[in-house]
Amino acid sequence: MSTPTSPARPRRAAWLALAGVLALGLAGLAWWQLRARVEQALETESGERRPLSFVSLPAARELPPRWGSADVQAVVVSPAGLFTGGGSGVQ
Repeated sequence: MSTPTSPARPRRAAWLALAGVLALGLAGLAWWQLRARVEQALETESGERRPLSFVSLPAARELPPRWGSADVQAVVVSPAGLFTGGGSGVQ
């Protein structure tokens, strides 16, 4: 006994297979183009090259006093700075 939908199943599978192959092909093409662009960017010489230079760190500033433990239970941002409330104090 044949059902009216039986011929549609192989056709649907063929369309799904075709869509999968097309998706893989497009993904491969996108990968190839991205790879070519990266290689081209790495090969070109930049006129903005400069030798590496080191700068000194800013002077260490005095940190506010610390009270209590290092456990953080709450954080508050204010115009004066960042305050953290923890186990037994505020920093």
